[in-house]
Amino acid sequence: MKPHVVFLAAVSWHCPLAGRTRRLAEGLSRLGHGVTFVSVPGRRSYWNSWRCPNPAMPTITMPPIPACLRGGRLEQAWVRRLCRQLPKQRPLVVIVSTPRWAPVVDTLPGDVHICYDWLDDAAVHAGPSGRKLEQLRDDEERILRRSHFVLTVSPGLEAEANNRFDRSQILSLPNGVPEHWLNEVAKPIDLASKGLDARRPVAGFLGALFEWVDFELLAAAAKRLPHWQWILVGPRRREIVFPELRRLPNVWVGPATPHHEVPRWLATYDVCLIPFRQNRVTALADPIKAYEYCALGKPIVSTVAPTRPLPMRTVRSLEEFVQAIPEEAARNDSADRLHRRSFAENHTWERRVERLSETISQFSKRSAFSSRLTAA
Repeated sequence: MKPHVVFLAAVSWHCPLAGRTRRLAEGLSRLGHGVTFVSVPGRRSYWNSWRCPNPAMPTITMPPIPACLRGGRLEQAWVRRLCRQLPKQRPLVVIVSTPRWAPVVDTLPGDVHICYDWLDDAAVHAGPSGRKLEQLRDDEERILRRSHFVLTVSPGLEAEANNRFDRSQILSLPNGVPEHWLNEVAKPIDLASKGLDARRPVAGFLGALFEWVDFELLAAAAKRLPHWQWILVGPRRREIVFPELRRLPNVWVGPATPHHEVPRWLATYDVCLIPFRQNRVTALADPIKAYEYCALGKPIVSTVAPTRPLPMRTVRSLEEFVQAIPEEAARNDSADRLHRRSFAENHTWERRVERLSETISQFSKRSAFSSRLTAA
């Protein structure tokens, strides 16, 4: 019997940023694993769990705990209530995607196999203020100490995992793209319906408009290329504002879009952007958008070097950024598009899920055998 897998997610099932965890959960379910998805607690996710239940698999969404009540008896009762809802069957693997689940991991019984999905530096979970960063780093260490194996998305995080785990306990599992995107011809978004001119070239970014995006660079570049339209689509944190960029007449900022609409937006872009700041967060990241851009055959201009070979152009300054965008648009021929799509073919979520399923099953068998030897 294939192990049942519980995902302690960093987002809710319906969140536009549920890309990696949701794709892995859906893929393991298709391969015959029992899967339970536990949304990160929050007011919005709790409301959406009632308004839009998930028919694909069992989903647990707990009510959030007020910050002033954490760490006491109420939190302990909350953790016990959640643990009672988890599957009782064994083997059971729990994949943890954020340090915020440390109190739950501390409570899990010893016969549960724990896996930390090391997605980012802990600062990503702390938000722009970084107020609770040290606590989150401590929580991450607690989870790592209890983890039987880890998944890493980038070479930088894999190097950090090598300092804590045996090589056999580490699975390098980068991000990916849905396989069916490679065979679909996406219908572009009607830009005229958004008040945009469909005849002008588009430089676009689609992803989280969070603190690691270099909004100052984008504003400066948009001023230098006024004949280009700059389209930014994605969720935003309340604390993140970029008034200078939004005031520019050739910049349009849209809200988060459902995952199935992403190819349609990308089809409208002439050049796709990864305009990140240079810091530890971006150095350890593996942007899903890079794989999605490639699946649509789009030229990419990035301000951060890729963590693995990627068909994109990396720039280091505003001058290079402004120069690269029209140049990449001009040289985007059929051979370039085919090369990017071929790259994406080797980095699908389906391939990632197959590797994860094999690792989970092998590790569970190995652990069960070791347990029998210990008992004997």
